[in-house]
Amino acid sequence: MVSGENNSQQVSAYGWKGINVPLEDEGKKSHKRQPSDSQEFKEITKRDAFISLDHDLQHIISTEPDEQKRETTKKEIEGFKKLYLRFLSEKGPSVIWDKIEKLPEDAVSSSTYYRGISGY
Repeated sequence: MVSGENNSQQVSAYGWKGINVPLEDEGKKSHKRQPSDSQEFKEITKRDAFISLDHDLQHIISTEPDEQKRETTKKEIEGFKKLYLRFLSEKGPSVIWDKIEKLPEDAVSSSTYYRGISGY
C-alpha cells in the first residue's frame, strides 16, 4: 500500500482508496468483545441460580422443628441439589420436546385432581 495524506486516505498499489478507518490504533481505547463473554455470563447465571436455590433450601431445612424430620429433609434436599447441579452442568437443551408423550387417559392431571376438590 502507498500512503496518502493521512491514514484515512490509504491508497492501494492498484489505485483504490480503502475505507475511512485508520490502520493504526492511534492510542484510542475501545471495548472489544471477548468470545467468552456470553459463556462467562451463562456460568455466572448458573452459579447465582444455585447459590440462591441453596440459600432458600437451607431456610426450608431450618424451619423444621422436629430434629428427625429435619435430618430426613436435609438428606432429600441434598439429593435434589445434586440433581440440580447435574441439570446446570449438562450441555444442550434441557428438554427434548420430540420425546414428550401425551398422558394416558386414566392418568391423574390437574383437571381431574381439582375436580374432586370443592371450590374449584
